[in-house]
Amino acid sequence: MDDTINRSQIGFSREELKKMNPEDRKRYARSIILKVVKDNPEGISLPQVSDIAGIDRRTASKHLDYLTAIRELYKRQFSQRNILYYPNGKVAHPTLTRDIKIGEKYYNFQLIENPFGKFVYIQEKTRDEYNLFTTVGGLMLNANQLDELILHLKNMKHEVDNV
Repeated sequence: MDDTINRSQIGFSREELKKMNPEDRKRYARSIILKVVKDNPEGISLPQVSDIAGIDRRTASKHLDYLTAIRELYKRQFSQRNILYYPNGKVAHPTLTRDIKIGEKYYNFQLIENPFGKFVYIQEKTRDEYNLFTTVGGLMLNANQLDELILHLKNMKHEVDNV
C-alpha cells in the first residue's frame, strides 16, 4: 500500500464536508472510496478504506456495499471478519468498450478481466444537473455465457411480443 492516497491528499476537511449538501457529500464519499480501492488492486479492507479516506466505518461500509452492488467493486470474504474489496477489473480490450443510448437511458459496455476471468460489464448511467454521468446500476456477465444469455433474451422478447 505504498502508493495509496492518504487523508492529506483527499481534499476536503470534515468541516467542509459537513457544509456540502447530502447528495454532493454522498457522491464525493463514493468517489474517494472508489479511488482508494482502485489504488489498492491487491485488495483492501473496510478499516483500511475508512482510515485512508477519513470516513467513519459505518459510512464507508454503506458506500462499499453500494459500489459493490453496481459492480464498480467486488469483494471476497475469507472469514467472518476478513473481507477485502477489489477494483472490478481492468478493461481487457479497449476496442470492446461501447457507450450507447437507448431511449432516455445510457449504457456502457466493456470487456473486463479480473482474477475470476473475462466478463462483459454493463453499466446503466444517468446524467446529473452538471451533465456528468453517474452509474446507477451494473451487471457482470461471464463472457463465456453470452450466447446463453442472448438466447434467453430472444425467448423473452418472443414471449413479450406474444402477450
